[in-house]
Amino acid sequence: MKTTRILLLFVAALMLIFSSCQDDLVPVQDNDALLLKKGKTERVVPFKGKYTTYPVIINDEGGVLTADIPSEGNATHLGLSTWYSLSTVYANTEPPWEQTGDMVFERKGTGDQLIGYFEGISEPNPPENPFMGSGEYVITEGTGKFEGVTGSGTYYYSVTPDMIGTLVFKGTLTFPKNK
Repeated sequence: MKTTRILLLFVAALMLIFSSCQDDLVPVQDNDALLLKKGKTERVVPFKGKYTTYPVIINDEGGVLTADIPSEGNATHLGLSTWYSLSTVYANTEPPWEQTGDMVFERKGTGDQLIGYFEGISEPNPPENPFMGSGEYVITEGTGKFEGVTGSGTYYYSVTPDMIGTLVFKGTLTFPKNK
């Protein structure tokens, strides 16, 4: 009986302490809930992708190279997909060289796309990699499931002497609230 009374008093004391501190507690919320609570109308999610590229230099005008870069790989939110760019490398100066290009990610099977551009550097690294580089990308629009989606992040790549490359993306995608 005495033990029960002590236990009841202990529980009552804990409840009293908890109720007095309740206003100080902040619930843990996920990113979506925080955005919506702050009146935001979008959802920001991580984005990662890895692609095998097959670059082909299709034009060299005085050291300004145009490269056709098809690829295939996998990315979050896209799954199996392709990435394509028609890129320009300004190799008419000392390395590292400026590199720019438009880009399109396309989800296999649906044709849904993420569309954007990138800017970065490219430099020679013989004999292991004729080219390697890095930079930043921006996704300006999407189609299908990705309508209204934007994003940004960083990328890096390397290309072997056989002109087969590895291209890696890291960043975020911003989905409109209704997606």
